[in-house]
Amino acid sequence: MSAGGKSIAIVMETRSDPGLPDRLGQAGRRKPGRLRLRLPQLALIALAPPVALIALSAPQAAKPVTHPGNQPIAASACIPAAELLHDENPLFASLRATFAELARQPISGAPVISAITGMTEGVRVCRARRLPGGALAVYQRDVRRIVVPEKGATSAIVAHEVFHFLQDRAGAYAGVEEDSKLTPRDGAVSLLLIEATAVAYALVVSKEAALETPGTRRKLPNPNGMARTFDRAFTATYANAAHRPEGERRLAALQAGGRAVVSALMAGQSGSWRRFYREQARIHLLFAPGNDGRGEAYGPLRDGIYARIGRVTEGLDLLPSEYIGTRAETAIASALREIDLAPANAS
Repeated sequence: MSAGGKSIAIVMETRSDPGLPDRLGQAGRRKPGRLRLRLPQLALIALAPPVALIALSAPQAAKPVTHPGNQPIAASACIPAAELLHDENPLFASLRATFAELARQPISGAPVISAITGMTEGVRVCRARRLPGGALAVYQRDVRRIVVPEKGATSAIVAHEVFHFLQDRAGAYAGVEEDSKLTPRDGAVSLLLIEATAVAYALVVSKEAALETPGTRRKLPNPNGMARTFDRAFTATYANAAHRPEGERRLAALQAGGRAVVSALMAGQSGSWRRFYREQARIHLLFAPGNDGRGEAYGPLRDGIYARIGRVTEGLDLLPSEYIGTRAETAIASALREIDLAPANAS
């Protein structure tokens, strides 16, 4: 990745553990007169606990570095999501069953699947024999497609990538684009929140699926060790809302569980998640252009971008409320501190 004879290469090494999904996808480059970072816009990959190494290459020895997340993925078959539920191709039987299960969940799944399948130019769903870098699934933003392995893609993994598409469609990535209007600090936190809310959404849909199929023994998945955190918040809120109609009671409990997961991840309570996204946030802080954060209009601008990150429907939002409004400055500073980012880089 070079231009004008100078380059900066960001190298990531990963190791795979299918029990703990994470995401990755970026590359850096230097152009004459300014340094820009290509943030995660080519792919968001479900990875397990990674070991990240950032290597700054000397201009004379610079060599192109292709991260697995930016490598072409040879899909064996693709189908528009709008056609998936009605298609009878046996190649997509597993994906069709996953989408059908999501569509049966009235709170967290049905509105999302309805929106996706109702789009004339939406996302494609693809199968691939191999995914790069130990990926469990991939959402590629540049071509708007979700790629899953031919075998082994659970409903929680697919839901995670579906939520990234939903975030993309809502404009949630505005804080991490190359032309971001946020400060580097606030953009870094938006990146963390994008990933944390996707983990939360996978747990929300898994829990609602269990509620919609009483009598079946369904074990809640445990991405990044967050199942217990989700269950504690869900159970407490559900008990406290006994006076409310069942639909409202479930909605409140699912939202509370999801937000608890986001808060726990942002507080650094998952070691693997924190280690990886600390590096992602550092990259953004060091290299991303951005606003200086001054002026009365900046707060509402940041609120508008953050508000898109965790919204599932009008009634279900997985973003903890402290990241919007008057408490946002405190929440952002706390998140960066808990993710172990140096204060000098967090301004």
